[in-house]
Amino acid sequence: MANPEHLAKLREGVTAWNTWRQTNPDIQPDFTESNFVMAELSGMDLRWVDLSMSELQGANIRGADLTGADLYGANLSGANLSEANLSMADLRKTDLSGASFLMADLRGANLRRANLTGANLQRANVKGADLDSAKLIGTDLNGAQLHRAILINAIFGSEDLCGAKLGEACLDKIRFRAHQEGEGDNH
Repeated sequence: MANPEHLAKLREGVTAWNTWRQTNPDIQPDFTESNFVMAELSGMDLRWVDLSMSELQGANIRGADLTGADLYGANLSGANLSEANLSMADLRKTDLSGASFLMADLRGANLRRANLTGANLQRANVKGADLDSAKLIGTDLNGAQLHRAILINAIFGSEDLCGAKLGEACLDKIRFRAHQEGEGDNH
């Protein structure tokens, strides 16, 4: 469960929170299983925080620093993560459907089995990220940097890799399938 003191400090706003983080660099904030639906978290210093299993649907997290954050199993559907730093973040089994990662930094992030259906990764830096078994149907990858990304067993729609910069991406066993409205998840 989340640490109530950390939650109270975060609710004081971006300036108070970021100042507290600078003066307490050794504390790893715990927001496990927290409710941040539609929350305003833009510009926040959320490095190495634990947000696992949290609800962040529709949250504005634009420009936040989530380096190394634990978002395992969190729900970020429809969230705005544009220009956010998610390098080395744990996003395994996370619902990122419809989220915006426009120009976000996802270098080295763990996105195994994440649901990125309909997400916007335009011009995102996804170099070296692990997208093993991720669902990327309808994901906008135009201009995304996927050099050395692991896409083993990833599921794409028929045109989803158009405009992506693949470089030395590992594309073994990727699957393309037609997506139809109302179709269940068969993977």
